[in-house]
Amino acid sequence: MDSFFCRLFFSFILVISCFSLAKEDVIDWKVSSVEDLIRYEIHGTVVFGHKFGLLKYNASCNRKFLWLSWSSTDKSVSEFKGQDVVIKFTVGEVSFQTEVPLLSVNQIPPITTVMAFTNFIMGDKFIALLEQGSEIEVQIISPESLVSKLDIRKDRFSLDGFTIAQTESNKLCQAQ
Repeated sequence: MDSFFCRLFFSFILVISCFSLAKEDVIDWKVSSVEDLIRYEIHGTVVFGHKFGLLKYNASCNRKFLWLSWSSTDKSVSEFKGQDVVIKFTVGEVSFQTEVPLLSVNQIPPITTVMAFTNFIMGDKFIALLEQGSEIEVQIISPESLVSKLDIRKDRFSLDGFTIAQTESNKLCQAQ
């Protein structure tokens, strides 16, 4: 998909995410669909507005993309839109870092700026870690010029109910 259209699409998803129809609440995981996109996500334990989850399209249900939204009170984080950001993920004793595109940045007046990180395909090993873990810690590592603008650099997300949410998302995917 063209880079411009990807950004436009995910910006659209971020804006309408508040209006999506929840199909099922699984523990604290929310499973929802908007047109041909299925999302399952959970709120952060440090910042409720932070979200970690997965996205997938009906046309390719086995291809799962990371969905991470993060907030800041510094509007200048918008300067980093389109850049790759190094994010560290920790599940249990396993930690790894990867670059994830900062795909969209949206202002929510009066003081919040929401960043959406996605377009990172989650491999089988990552999914297996999520299925086996009880919590994932997510930390934005670099670029330092972005990290210095973040109020909260690290958050945790419960994985209780992840497998059930994944099953529910598969049912939605097969039904459409």
